Amino acid sequence: MVHIFIINHFAGGKELAKNLRSHLAEKKGLRYFVFNTVRAGFETEIVRKARKFFEDEKLRFYCCGGSGTLRNMLNGLDNFKRVEFAFYPCGMTNDFLKCFGDDEAFRDIDKLIEGKTVEIDYIKTNFGVALNTLSVGFDSNVEDAMRNFRIYNIFGKQIPYILSVLYGIVLAKPKQVELIIDGEIRPNKYSEIVFANGCVLGGNLYVSAHTNIMDGMASYFTASDVKGLEAFPFLIKIMQKKLTKLNHKVKYGECKSIEIRSLDGKPLLLNYDGELVECGTKCKAEIVYKGLPFVIPQTVNIKKLTLY
Repeated sequence: MVHIFIINHFAGGKELAKNLRSHLAEKKGLRYFVFNTVRAGFETEIVRKARKFFEDEKLRFYCCGGSGTLRNMLNGLDNFKRVEFAFYPCGMTNDFLKCFGDDEAFRDIDKLIEGKTVEIDYIKTNFGVALNTLSVGFDSNVEDAMRNFRIYNIFGKQIPYILSVLYGIVLAKPKQVELIIDGEIRPNKYSEIVFANGCVLGGNLYVSAHTNIMDGMASYFTASDVKGLEAFPFLIKIMQKKLTKLNHKVKYGECKSIEIRSLDGKPLLLNYDGELVECGTKCKAEIVYKGLPFVIPQTVNIKKLTLY
């Protein structure tokens, strides 16, 4: 087996790359390569080229970054035959690993190298694959606003963040869409729609009551026409894991597939494991049952995680 470590140049940085290379050099018998990304999305190209170069060998890819880095790596392949993926968390939130309750064991690179491989679910869409969440609404509005307000970094990093939250949550309007969950049509004005294999979005938004990444089911979360200042107590309750305390505007449960169709003719702006994408006026997503070989430390067990 060939072990390939991909370091996100934003998340990991030069120090991580230097320390990792020094550490791996001391491990006898390990066939490995270490790559640093040079731009956003470069992970996809590295994975694609590695698969082509080592055509007949089994590969294990290590994501040294965040959830978005791992998603980019997954999208470098047409299928997951003769490959495995490991997640060495270096991002800001590393949301997917919250499915295990604690990501501490994943921060030990030796435990990952010696880890066991299990088959877990992932999300397949009409524009690529994801591992944690696919969402549209409050969170994607904030992410989009961050791109526009980044120029205000000269006044301090908190200024663009505050402006983005105000715009994305208070000023953004609910979007009229046709939502189809497991074949059931639910048209409405939605302030937030989440389709999740994981349980957490954006570091602290707990959008499902529980999670099981090996049962072929996703969680869905929808909020209908929540706007203005009403959004703040709404989001605080989600952060505090109080879904049951929310009003009738919120629906959540489990499903296998989801489809979102824009009814105003404007493209959907989606938060796709932490990255914004425009997918036209229609998004389709489904859970692929145990389709991804994923490496976990020997000390970690996968089980249904109850959050509420």
